[in-house]
Amino acid sequence: GRVYWNGPLAPHRDWPNKLEREKTYKLLDTQQFLQQLRRYLSQGQPAPQYQIHLCFGEEYPTSASHHFQKLIMAHVEPVFARELFHHAQRIGPTLLRDCPQPCAPGAPGHLVHVLQQLCQP
Repeated sequence: GRVYWNGPLAPHRDWPNKLEREKTYKLLDTQQFLQQLRRYLSQGQPAPQYQIHLCFGEEYPTSASHHFQKLIMAHVEPVFARELFHHAQRIGPTLLRDCPQPCAPGAPGHLVHVLQQLCQP
C-alpha cells in the first residue's frame, strides 16, 4: 500500500509526502537535530523537531485539523533524540553550563555530558 509521512525533513507541510517504493529516504538528520538542540539550549530558539508520522493507505498530511484522524498511523520518535531533548528540558541550559556533572539528578552521566558539550560556546 501507499505510505505517506510528515517529519523534520518532509518537503511539504501542508500536502502529502509520499514514500515511493524501492527508494531510500532520510527522515531525520542527526546533525541537524543536534544543531537545533544546541540553539534551543543556548539561544532559546524553538525546540528541535524529531517526531515522524507515517500514514498507511491514506494521503497525509491533508489539512491541519485532520492530521490524526487517519485509519492507520505510526508515530516514530528516535530514542536518542527523545532522551536528549527531554533531559535538556528538565535540566535547562543554565544548569548545564554552571554545574558539575552531579547537579543533574536522574539524568544519565553520558546524556549530561552530551548536553554540556552542546551548551558550550
